[in-house]
Amino acid sequence: MKCRRNYIRINCSIPAIHALEGDIAHMDEWVWYDSEICNISLGGMLLSTGEKRELGEQIWIEFTVEESKSILVIGLIRYAQATVEAKGTFYKLGIQFQDILETDRDMIARYITQSQLKNIRKK
Repeated sequence: MKCRRNYIRINCSIPAIHALEGDIAHMDEWVWYDSEICNISLGGMLLSTGEKRELGEQIWIEFTVEESKSILVIGLIRYAQATVEAKGTFYKLGIQFQDILETDRDMIARYITQSQLKNIRKK
């Protein structure tokens, strides 16, 4: 059976913020929206947000996986699904990383590895 993913994806719950793609020179003027990363890999993430987004949109996402080191990526929305929950409508967005620094990818790789080791040790 062929797997359609290029990277290992782990479930998580990481607070994040996102903004529609814009000129990084004017980043201080962007409107940021709260969101949560539900799973992550070296190639992308599943993001949950209360803001409706469309397939094909590019967004900036900022989050932290190591203390005091923020990661900022540009992602392309490849999947979008509305879900109705008790707190309202949320949107699950499948994000493919479009632009990510190698140092940020390394931080994500360490986070994934550490999470997998914790799960192995629990068993």
